[in-house]
Amino acid sequence: MTSLPLSVVIPCYNEEACLEELHARVSRAAQAVSPAGYEIVLVNDGSRDSSWEMMQKLSARDPHVVAINLSRNHGHQLALTAGLDLCSGDRILIIDADLQDPPELLPAMMAEMDRQKADVVYGLRRARAGETAFKRATAKMFYRGLSKLSDIEIPRDVGDFRLMRRASSAGWSPGSASGRCRSSTTGPSAMRDRPNIPFRRCSASRWTR
Repeated sequence: MTSLPLSVVIPCYNEEACLEELHARVSRAAQAVSPAGYEIVLVNDGSRDSSWEMMQKLSARDPHVVAINLSRNHGHQLALTAGLDLCSGDRILIIDADLQDPPELLPAMMAEMDRQKADVVYGLRRARAGETAFKRATAKMFYRGLSKLSDIEIPRDVGDFRLMRRASSAGWSPGSASGRCRSSTTGPSAMRDRPNIPFRRCSASRWTR
């Protein structure tokens, strides 16, 4: 697989209302930091609306868009894992489709990564309002599982919004005993001292069950 400078991985579940805006805003941010090449990986997690049809249209008109269709709804974290497995960027931005996490922070995250020579830069939420209890619980379980595959603890409560180098995405497949994640971070209580960009989330998430 030919590598690109940047991949943006976005799990999607019933996101027809925001896909056009998502594509426009992510594209502007990616073009600003990686004009030499990037991809936007949209993973359809069994949406019941017209998300998949819209993703196909976006892919047809924009060669930067990679549209992936899962056979059924597997849940946010497994959809994310599928995108990480298939993306090709040297640096990977993970962001939710609902635009609670602003893609416009990508330039600042890239600059912070370069400045600190960091493997991972986190979007540090000032508040977690708007997330469902299910989303918080599954995210916590996901990162707890990743910590068991890691040499160093991975923060569990800072959300998925992060920029990381490809080497830091190794071992993200749940259940893989061979993968080792090399994220050099500690728990959320120490996040103020770690590479992060603080921000406040926007509206309520559409990730529901």
